[in-house]
Amino acid sequence: MVESPCKAGFAATISRPPMNANLDGRRVQSGGKVRARDADILSMNSTLSAHRCRNTALGLVLGLVAGSALAQIAPRHYQADFETADWRVEAGSRSCALSHEVPGFGTVRFVQHWAEPMRFQVRVPMAVSDYSRVSIHSTPAPWQHDGGARDIGSVRVASAMQPLDLQGGAVRTLLHELEQGRFTRLDWQPEQAAAEPLVVTVPAVRLRNALPEFQRCLAGVMQLDFMPTGEYSVSFDSNSTRLSYLARRALEPAIRRYKASRGGVARIVVAGHTDSSGAAWANEKVSLARARAVRDYLTRRGIPAGRIEIRGYGERWQLDPDNPAGNRRATVWLVEK
Repeated sequence: MVESPCKAGFAATISRPPMNANLDGRRVQSGGKVRARDADILSMNSTLSAHRCRNTALGLVLGLVAGSALAQIAPRHYQADFETADWRVEAGSRSCALSHEVPGFGTVRFVQHWAEPMRFQVRVPMAVSDYSRVSIHSTPAPWQHDGGARDIGSVRVASAMQPLDLQGGAVRTLLHELEQGRFTRLDWQPEQAAAEPLVVTVPAVRLRNALPEFQRCLAGVMQLDFMPTGEYSVSFDSNSTRLSYLARRALEPAIRRYKASRGGVARIVVAGHTDSSGAAWANEKVSLARARAVRDYLTRRGIPAGRIEIRGYGERWQLDPDNPAGNRRATVWLVEK
């Protein structure tokens, strides 16, 4: 244990010299009296040292109290009771949502919009501005014994009212983990060390009751495994794979944007579509041939073939079942790095 320098210095300062000590070069005889000026100096030194000691001790006490308070900051937990936990499905013609309400905090949801990747979002009624990052984990339910927590990822807080907006493969992983009965835990990391951490737990309780409806909705919404930064569409005549003059003109904006990006567009995805007339297998072939026709034109206009990916969706992903002409199309998506 190290002795307090305040204690040691204070004791040394207030100690009186022996009566025979040499003060300012003058020797005092035993039994004599210390001169008044020397006594005053000793008294002043003692007083100053005492003040310094008290200030140092006060600083140490305050530091210990503050450190103890920080160490005792426990995270605030939000989670729905198992008895009331529920999942709801919102089904639309071009979007699907699977949501769960966290009492006192907000709503978490999986959202699938037309021709976009699936997203995992958090929406809150009041602004969340004191937190910089969210760590996402998959944890076993209390009644499961299949391992510990699994890290899904860590992202920056997106905005005050929608602080979490996750997309990509991690969203599919998260949904799969919930389908297996595991819980999702969101750890909110404050910007300031003294701020209160947040832990939001999303249980999988009653999720399976809503999954069939959510999956039926997803089957009618085009899903992509990438986020496009540009989308263009061209039309075809019935049973035709030939690009018309108007279709070639419609591709010009996509070509100009690709060339102007100077390598910023990493790839181009071209998907062919058909209406629902005819056999499904035949429509698959026609849709792929339409995608090839667009790819061949783009390469003739100077876009490397290695940058172009083609897909044939057949009669799936109908824009409007009552408008066959609008479904005979090819879609071009630009994807940046």
